[in-house]
Amino acid sequence: MNVARTLGRLVAGLFLAGMCMGSSCYPDSTDTSTGGTGGGGPSVEVTVDGTHAGPYVAAADAYADLSTERDGTDQIVSTTLVLHATGVTKATCDLTVQRFGSGIAPFSAQPYSLIVPTTSFTPDRTASLAGQIVVTGGSLTLTCGGNDCAGLFVINVIDATHLEGYLTATMADPSDGQTSSVVVTFYVPWRRYSP
Repeated sequence: MNVARTLGRLVAGLFLAGMCMGSSCYPDSTDTSTGGTGGGGPSVEVTVDGTHAGPYVAAADAYADLSTERDGTDQIVSTTLVLHATGVTKATCDLTVQRFGSGIAPFSAQPYSLIVPTTSFTPDRTASLAGQIVVTGGSLTLTCGGNDCAGLFVINVIDATHLEGYLTATMADPSDGQTSSVVVTFYVPWRRYSP
């Protein structure tokens, strides 16, 4: 256990809690002086063990990609969603999730449990994680993958212009293996959109 990092988070959390009493700590959508944004615009926020980084305006290179493969009868057999949510400061989330199997439902506005499939079909309300999730919040980088990444990927909005939702998972610091509870909220435009 990294005692210095744990104590640092506790002190930072208590400091922020004291600063926030009676006032808004996070800018709303009308306050762009600190790079903040509310819902309704491209943004990213990373929360690690209750300590927030953001919300920040999404950087110019933030995007999501959606690709879909269909068979000869126009049924979906595979769909892949790539998320590269990055703020104007150090708040990022990179992940790729997939659904596959003959006649599967496409990604839609609902929660998806992240799983490691044991068959050639992803059940409803599940998504297979391809590779690792990598999240940064400030100077901290956290990762998870495979069975160690049992989390929830929630799509709140998926339309022709953007993807909006959040991820929650337990992730580890690769430098020492210490785990943290992570929540990432995102609103990013499509780079490629093929539903």
